[in-house]
This record gives sequence, C-alpha cells and structure tokens, in this order.
Amino acid sequence: MLLGAILTFAFRYRISEMNLSQTYGMSLPLVIYASIGGAVISFFVARLLKNAGKIIENLSEEAYFAEENVKYSKRIVILLFALTAVEIGSKVIFSLVSVGRVSAMYDMSVRDYAVNIIFMVIACSLTIVFDRGRILKEDSESII
Repeated sequence: MLLGAILTFAFRYRISEMNLSQTYGMSLPLVIYASIGGAVISFFVARLLKNAGKIIENLSEEAYFAEENVKYSKRIVILLFALTAVEIGSKVIFSLVSVGRVSAMYDMSVRDYAVNIIFMVIACSLTIVFDRGRILKEDSESII
C-alpha cells in the first residue's frame, strides 16, 4: 500500500488526467490518503501480531509474569487504541466527502469498532494481570 501511495504521488499528473472523480468518485488526495491510511493500518496490525507473538513465546517458555509480558501487553493496548482511532478517523473522513466503498480495509461497522474496544479491554486486563503477577512473584522471591 505504501508503494501504491508512492507511485500515485509520483505519477499524479497522469492519474489526474484520468479524471478519478468521475471514474471512481475519489479525488487524488483521497486516493493518496486511502493508500497511506491502509499502510498505517497494516503497520499497526503487523506490530500487534509481533507483540502478541512475543507474549505467546514467553508463555511457552513458562515466563508467565516476566517484565517483557507487561511491556508487550502495554504496547498492544496502545496499538489497538491507535488502530481504532485511525479506522474511525478514516471512516469519518470518507463519510464526510461522501465516498462510497473505498476498500475492504475501510469497510468497518460499529460492530467492528466494538470488537476492537473489547480487545482493548482484554489487553488492559492482561496488562494488569501480568503486572500484578510480576509484583507478587518479585515479592515472594524477596521473602525467600
């Protein structure tokens, strides 16, 4: 998608000759915004999966209450919040300019945003559990 945004910007004069507004119902800035927004969403999802993979790796190594799990779960919460904000912002912008279906990536309903919020609540809960478990583990090790 980032390549698409770069190529769209590089060949903007040829693209503007194609008259995007009549053919696709989108102006060139919206095409660039949709491409960059898609790249940002893809980046956030990739980072979410990477951090979740690191937590799963730590759990498979039986490092349940490691400091890294707290750090990764906090990153997941932040990334989920940013992802949801970008998705909502994009949906609002596309709704304001009355653009129809842009891409399947932007085809979000209220139910999809609710799922993102539920995942944020779960990630926040995991952060609290990991942090509290880490504190209790350190406390029990200091007593011994």
